[in-house]
Amino acid sequence: MRFKIFFVCVICLNLSMWFYARPLQAQWQNVPAAPDKHSASAVGLGDREFAYRIYGLMLQNLGNIDGRTVKLSDYDYAELEKWFISVYSLNQQSNYIPTLAAYYYGATNDREQIKHVLNFLSLAGNKKGGEKWRWLTYAVFLAQHKLGDLDRALQIASLLRTHPDPNVPIWARQMSAMVYNAKGEKEDAYNIMVAILQSSIADLNPTEIRFLVDYICQQILSEEEAGIDPICQ
Repeated sequence: MRFKIFFVCVICLNLSMWFYARPLQAQWQNVPAAPDKHSASAVGLGDREFAYRIYGLMLQNLGNIDGRTVKLSDYDYAELEKWFISVYSLNQQSNYIPTLAAYYYGATNDREQIKHVLNFLSLAGNKKGGEKWRWLTYAVFLAQHKLGDLDRALQIASLLRTHPDPNVPIWARQMSAMVYNAKGEKEDAYNIMVAILQSSIADLNPTEIRFLVDYICQQILSEEEAGIDPICQ
């Protein structure tokens, strides 16, 4: 008899809990606080590569809760920037975190959020080896065409022109000239392109030389200026 009473009480308690919990759903608490770069490996018990993958998977799926998704505009990008920098410090050779930052989180249309993505890409792209400079070229695109900030685009493009990686191609190094040209500062654009042409002509193939000359003569100089400039003859 006591067992039956106990059993009925358990069933009632279970039903009560079910009715109480049924309407409850997981709530989006936004981006959690990022660990500092000194303690970031703790989640992997000191294994930096394991921690890098755990955090990367978390950032990739952040906001997917209970079958629902969260709009990028609802994310705290200031905290995300801290996450990018902290996780990237665990493995600066991998392109996983820069790819997430550029092509996933960089898809936001919010100007303030894009600035945080640019901060991280400027850091990740200014490294030697592994074609890290490509993150700077994408950052220039975001700054110029999504943010509409030519000054910021020029700042990032200048990092490309003086990048420590000797394998940065000529088209990437001349992006600052293209931004100057977009700003209407033709003289600065001209000087950069001519300097690149004169200093690198021995290492360039004819196609690259022709592109540089055509850009100077057709995009920077007016028709009258091109008619008297020795480079365009």
